[in-house]
Amino acid sequence: LQHPLMDDQRQLYEKLVENAQTLSINGHVVVLAIASVGQPVDEIATLAHKLRELYEPAAVFVLVQLNGDVQLVARGTTDSIDVSVIAKHFGGGGHGRAAAALIRHRIIGEIRQEILDLLPKIVTPSIQVASLMSVGVHTIRDNDRVEVASRRMQRTGHEGFPVVDSGGRLIGLLTRRAVDRAMSHGMGRQFVRDIMEAGQISVRPDDSIELLQQRMMRSGWGQIPVVDNDENLLGIVTRTDLIKRWGQYPDDQDRERMVRLLRAAVSPSIWQLIEAIAAQAQVRRMGLYIVGGFVRDLLLGNPNVDIDLVVEGDAIELVRAIQEQLGGEMRSHAQFGTGKWLLDESVAQRLDLKFPASGWPASIDFASARTEFYEQPTALPTVERGSIKPDLHRRDFTINTLAIRLAPEPLGEVLDFYGGRLDLKEGVIRVLHSLSFVDDPTRMLRAVRLEQRLGFHIEPRTEELIRSALSLLDRVSGDRIRHELALILAETYPLRALARLEHLGVLGAIHPRLHVDEWVRAATCALHYARQYPPWPSLETFDNWMLAAFSLLTARLDADELETLGRRLMFSRPHLDHLHDARTAIALLPDIKQEQLPSVIVRLLEPLDEVGWLAAWAAAPSAQARENITRFARNWRFIKPGFTGKDIGELTGLKPSRVYGQILGYLRQAWLDGDITTADEEKTLLLRLAHDLTQDNGSLL
Repeated sequence: LQHPLMDDQRQLYEKLVENAQTLSINGHVVVLAIASVGQPVDEIATLAHKLRELYEPAAVFVLVQLNGDVQLVARGTTDSIDVSVIAKHFGGGGHGRAAAALIRHRIIGEIRQEILDLLPKIVTPSIQVASLMSVGVHTIRDNDRVEVASRRMQRTGHEGFPVVDSGGRLIGLLTRRAVDRAMSHGMGRQFVRDIMEAGQISVRPDDSIELLQQRMMRSGWGQIPVVDNDENLLGIVTRTDLIKRWGQYPDDQDRERMVRLLRAAVSPSIWQLIEAIAAQAQVRRMGLYIVGGFVRDLLLGNPNVDIDLVVEGDAIELVRAIQEQLGGEMRSHAQFGTGKWLLDESVAQRLDLKFPASGWPASIDFASARTEFYEQPTALPTVERGSIKPDLHRRDFTINTLAIRLAPEPLGEVLDFYGGRLDLKEGVIRVLHSLSFVDDPTRMLRAVRLEQRLGFHIEPRTEELIRSALSLLDRVSGDRIRHELALILAETYPLRALARLEHLGVLGAIHPRLHVDEWVRAATCALHYARQYPPWPSLETFDNWMLAAFSLLTARLDADELETLGRRLMFSRPHLDHLHDARTAIALLPDIKQEQLPSVIVRLLEPLDEVGWLAAWAAAPSAQARENITRFARNWRFIKPGFTGKDIGELTGLKPSRVYGQILGYLRQAWLDGDITTADEEKTLLLRLAHDLTQDNGSLL
């Protein structure tokens, strides 16, 4: 397939290599090679291909001078450089990846310079400022006081603010360093304009990262505002953003791989929905991303159908536009910036799909990208509209900060601002900053749940931060702790997470007498078995497994301790009663032994509920005790006398009274213990009991 070069081709190829110039333009490598020949050389395009193989550039341009004419051959490897634009400029043609032109009566040096001048205009930056910037930027007025700026920086954690005048025009930058120095000199009442860095240094969203770097270095500014063509402020890019992206140029193969993974992870109809949603966001120039656990599990190869979509901009506006274009219904919460698209038959019709389409959810949720500020430890955060980067930063662990771009193009790009992919590869649970558990102590429980589910390990610094923040759990509302515990107990194998929580001191911080010893381990394993293979039929529709599991942790607390803990964790009264019943049932286990009469077991267990029976079954010390509980729940509790109170009156002539209940109780006991086995025996016993009653003056005792 690759013919050897002829002698004249080889000589020209060597000249081109000798005169090849490697350029870096907007983050792309471009090779420009020139040479002159005295005789025509065939298949110059072959030499361009060989140069492309040698240098592996984004594009290669070959110029060969023959007498007064110049032959131009161009080859590209990326959509970011349309080589046909250069060829058409010189009267030639072609397409984005291959083009050529014969340029007559021109000097090669002039053409070379002309190409150098054209390239920066046609090469799309490999990384644009838009991919780095944060939108929803905080600004400050030039006539604000320095002390106001100091308080805002302390609240938000920002290192600087763009400064605008009364007309909203960008006039400078205020840095944290300048504010701190001014405050230390007692200048809190001075105006911001007195200490700001004056100037109008900015970049545009489609500028290259190289231009951003140049302006940052020349100005010395650690943050560069981003403006549109009308100089309206759109966002900001920081020095940290730039450092994190150095060397991280887009990888087309990685994007294509992510698209393949996405398509394989969802049904074809879901993929069609995703494409339709992305198209609407693209038209409106809104950023749209899949975020969170779905991305994490996609990269790990774990199934996850819970798709969370984050919108840079107004999510409600996007949902409304999607609903108008594609049908369905919508719901929205303006306070939270969230929208829900409800799917129905009209959506399927417009997408030419059957309804209900395979794998379709009932709805798809959208949330506006936002940022959070914690005014004080453990308090709920203050939320403001933001961009995807601060939205990801507010999440708990690095492995949950990954996002996949759906719009704007390129589709499939993975956003990884905080090292999440590396931590996924190394199996690490890591918080984003040292105050993470101070902001939200319930993240301790989530860290352990993820660690055990994924088979990862909490990195040492994060574990150290957990131990130092344990006391803050007392300041968290009980329902949030209960919710996290419920998620842990709902895991397939909760014991590992519970044991880890105890090792880290988290269980002890919730209550000092919560322990995961061999008794809890054995009972929890039995409960897990019961969930897979229900020992009695009603467990097939049982929905209190979390309570049953939690009851094993709390079974050995005394009644007052259990009541206090239940109220601390804000269990509802019925659920707390379930826990008390489980505690009581487990305490009765010594009486539920092999030789015990069925009627006694019924008398002990019947006043309790099914959570109590299940907890006692799981904690039973012997197979016979477990069998007795199973027989009670499966059969014994349903055994009733064959006669009613009305029958007693008709057969014995006794007037209705509490004696009816005594007789029926004795009849049930006799059935349970095997003293009677037929209806005739029951009738005989009934008549005897009635006779004894009349002889003993109304008492069977």
